[in-house]
Amino acid sequence: MESLGFGIDEMLIECSYSRVGCGSDDFEHTISPEFGNCYTFNSGRLRNGTRVSLKKSFFPGIKMGLSLTLSTGTSPTTMKTEGIILFIHNASTKPSSNIDFIDLTTGHSTNIAVKQEYTIKLPRPYSNCAGPSLKSSYNTALFKKTLSLFGKYQQKSCLNLCYYEYIKQRCDCYFPDMYGIKYSEACNLNDTTLDCINRFFNQYINSNEPLKCFDLCPEECETISYDYQISQAKFPTQFYFSNFLEPLYPDLETFEIGKQSTLAVNIFFNDIMITVIEDTKKKTFQQLLAEVGGFLGLCLGASFLTTVELAEILVKIIFLIKEKKTNDKSTSPKM
Repeated sequence: MESLGFGIDEMLIECSYSRVGCGSDDFEHTISPEFGNCYTFNSGRLRNGTRVSLKKSFFPGIKMGLSLTLSTGTSPTTMKTEGIILFIHNASTKPSSNIDFIDLTTGHSTNIAVKQEYTIKLPRPYSNCAGPSLKSSYNTALFKKTLSLFGKYQQKSCLNLCYYEYIKQRCDCYFPDMYGIKYSEACNLNDTTLDCINRFFNQYINSNEPLKCFDLCPEECETISYDYQISQAKFPTQFYFSNFLEPLYPDLETFEIGKQSTLAVNIFFNDIMITVIEDTKKKTFQQLLAEVGGFLGLCLGASFLTTVELAEILVKIIFLIKEKKTNDKSTSPKM
């Protein structure tokens, strides 16, 4: 199947990671029903499927990340735009083709500075999020299918899958950009199928179905996200084209063709530190007991002191009355 599309051998011109060269064998190959060949760098697998250790980055900066020079080919494209679609994601997750992507345009070198953020939320009873230890609490078919397809649960993937399942039940096929489906399950985008998809999409967004999806797709307790800072410059220069690209790629006959069919991208950490946002319990059960106990102790202590003081006053009143009676007897006249 890979040979039927535009492959990594034709696409990859230059590759380096942390100043060390890399090649087409370092990319894992997958098939997207919508885009065709997709290649993942540092997924934990090589192109032939062999498992390898994940590469690590210990320093920030443009020279310590992944640098790629890519070709989009010189043949005319039938797509609406020309370039490369890039996804940046954690190795434990798989991207969805319609969210979290970056368009790389030909004729430009794109620098993407990445900062990683890790969010940890408290599970039940503090929230309704789905934690790693609470998978058994969510037994919906949608939750299980999201885990099965993507390896790690993400609410956004589950919500997308919920919509795709809604269309599947009514149009008898999956939308082509759904991850993990077989070609036999993908919709043929003819007029009849497109009419079915559009009709039920309008019905979907104007109904309570999206709210039902939120009930079936809880928020995840642990989230890894990335913030990007993107900048661009024109690529290639006349000097780079004449001395490096043109001698190696004869199909790039002129400088203009080179600009229209090549691009470069540098992906690197802007800061090697990871921002961690973690929910904490405002009060533990032990702290609550201690506070309740202290409050009760204060109340009981105050009540006991008040009782003692009242008793003391009563005793003094009794002694005063007796003393007064004794004084009255001693001063009464004798007959």
